[in-house]
Order: sequence, then C-alpha cells, then structure tokens
Amino acid sequence: MTAKVDRTKVQAGQPFTWTVEIAGEGNVALVDPGEWPQLQGARRYDPKVDSQMQAVDRVRGRRTYAFLVIPEQGGKLELPPVRLDYFDPLEGRYDVASSEALVVEVEGNAAPSVPEPDAPVVTGEPTTESFAPIIVADALPREASPTRVLTTARWAWATAAVPSVAIAVWGGTAAWRRWGPDEDARRRSASRRLQRERIDTATAALDSGAGFHAAIAAIAHDLAVSHAGAEATGLPRPELVRLLSRRGVAAADLRTLEHLLERCDAARFAAQLGTVDDRRALLDDAIALTERSSLARGPA
Repeated sequence: MTAKVDRTKVQAGQPFTWTVEIAGEGNVALVDPGEWPQLQGARRYDPKVDSQMQAVDRVRGRRTYAFLVIPEQGGKLELPPVRLDYFDPLEGRYDVASSEALVVEVEGNAAPSVPEPDAPVVTGEPTTESFAPIIVADALPREASPTRVLTTARWAWATAAVPSVAIAVWGGTAAWRRWGPDEDARRRSASRRLQRERIDTATAALDSGAGFHAAIAAIAHDLAVSHAGAEATGLPRPELVRLLSRRGVAAADLRTLEHLLERCDAARFAAQLGTVDDRRALLDDAIALTERSSLARGPA
C-alpha cells in the first residue's frame, strides 16, 4: 500500500490530489479499505477509483483512490497513513498493510468562504422594510385574567402525592434491577440482533455475491469470539480452532466453522466466489451455527 501527492507545497484554497494505491495478489477490486481518515484543516472529496486486474498464473492487480483535497488554512497539512487489515493465504494469518504519512506545506491564510448563491446580500444602509410598525400600548387588546389553575386545594393534593410517586418510581427501578435483563442478557440480545442483520445482508447478496462472503466471515468470527472471549481476537485459524476445542466446542461444529472461514477467505482473497448454490449452502451452514450449534449456546 502506497500514498503520494501531486504537489507538496500549495496555497490555501488551492486543490491538490492525494492518491492511495493498493496492490498485490488476489482480487484487489473487491478490497474494502473501510472508513478513510479525517483531515484537519482541509476538505476531502469522494475519490476517483480505478482498478487494473490481470490473471496469468495468479490473479493480481492494483486499485487506486485519487482524492481531491482543498486546504482551508495555512501551515502543515498532515495526511495520516491509511491502514488495511487483510488475510495472507500463503502465510495463513491476518496482517496489516499501511501507507506512509505525508505532509503538505500550505501557504497563505484561511481560504475565503464562498457565500451561498441564494443568500440575500446585506448592505450597511437601513431600509424602511427592516422595521415593523410601532404599536402603542393603548392599542393592544385587553383580556381578563383567567381563573387560577393551581389553587390551594390542588397544591395540597400535589404535595401529598409527591412521596407516593417517588416510592412507586423507586420500587419500579428496584424491580427492574432485580428481575429485568442483566448486562450479559443485553449483550447477548445485541449480539443476536447483529447476527440477524448480517444474515439478512448475506441473503440479499446471494445472487450477486458482492459482500456475501464478508458477511458470512463476520458471522463465524463473532461466534468464535463470543464463545472464546477476547483471547480469540486476531488468532490464526489453526490456533483459533484449537482454542475453541479446549473450550468445549463440538468437533462437528468446529469443522463447519473452519469450512466457512476457508471458503470465505478463498472468495475474498483468491476471487473464488463460487455459484449461487455454493453460497446458499454456506448461508445454511452459518444459520445452523448461529441457531443449533454448541457455539450458539455460549461458553460452558
């Protein structure tokens, strides 16, 4: 992963191009770099994306993102490095690629703001339309004061009701803390909701295949982490399987999980998307893991 700019010294308000390139083996056109870093003191517009692929003995290519950047103030404009998490199928592990950080010298003061085209122009000369007509006090309408809402009797009833309301609120809060869902129950509910959303995403991508394997891989990874805990985060697949085996996951469920991860890595990094029937079988296996496997029951 590399990054470059077409100019290293510009004036405030003068645009320049910041180009980030991702190159390597695999279907680079399907790589999603995620959210781009924010720039302090500059406006960054959506990039122009270009992909070049070639397949001889292996699929490889490059994908470039060209951003138009307009600095808004003088000084040093820092372009932070861009990070990309990826899986290396040859090494059998996850790794991180990062571009270099760049600095652009911006000369001059803050760029002048451009007024909105429909904004009215305000001049220093007053006009007669700027002031409302004067209304004298005698011309205002007069109405009799309404009957008081808070009488002495009503005030007494309200004062007496305050302790009862406070006791009821306290009792309801205590009951909710005792019998309502605890933190673990809320966490499990949020995890199930996220899994359903990812299953819906994978179902919608069955025909096209775009984003399907990323959703299936996320389902399998979340199941493993929720069962084995934070210790499972970032582990290579063989170590992850051994850890889950020590945590009591059934051997059949481990084989299904490993099969899902292998197929998803092959599709995401080696351009092996498979057929619609292949994707439907993967989706069925993922749903079975989330609903009926020992992984779905949580840690023992």
